[in-house]
Amino acid sequence: MADYQLTTRRALLGGSIPVLAGGLSPGLADPTIDACRKWLALEAERNRVETEWQRYGILLSQKFRWHELTDAERDRLPETHILDGMTAHLEVLDLRSDALLRLLPTGPAASTAAVAANLTVAKTLLGSGAEPDVHGLITRAVRDLEALNFSA
Repeated sequence: MADYQLTTRRALLGGSIPVLAGGLSPGLADPTIDACRKWLALEAERNRVETEWQRYGILLSQKFRWHELTDAERDRLPETHILDGMTAHLEVLDLRSDALLRLLPTGPAASTAAVAANLTVAKTLLGSGAEPDVHGLITRAVRDLEALNFSA
């Protein structure tokens, strides 16, 4: 298991917005796109840690019958500190993610790439299971903006 601390160990600057792949020169970076990239990277890290937390919780349940232990018994196990570290890491990621999310709607988009970036974050927040029609419309809008951006 990874060693979790209260701060992230990664730069978290990579993105998962396809429309941005070959896009802007460094001097013309759009703050909306940068914020969306950072938010999506935080979301990916949060999902990864959450999945690892769940796997580790299952392991603890199988190995120590975790659900049957008292808090005092859990505190005596070294494995508890790993789970606590993951929880603290998730809390930090959530705080950073929430702060970025509050920044996103504050200004107008400067490009179709910025609109696609905002919609990609909205699509991620909505999730594919919730409101399938709305999710489908947002997915289509992102795809259309990507096509417009690449053909321009």
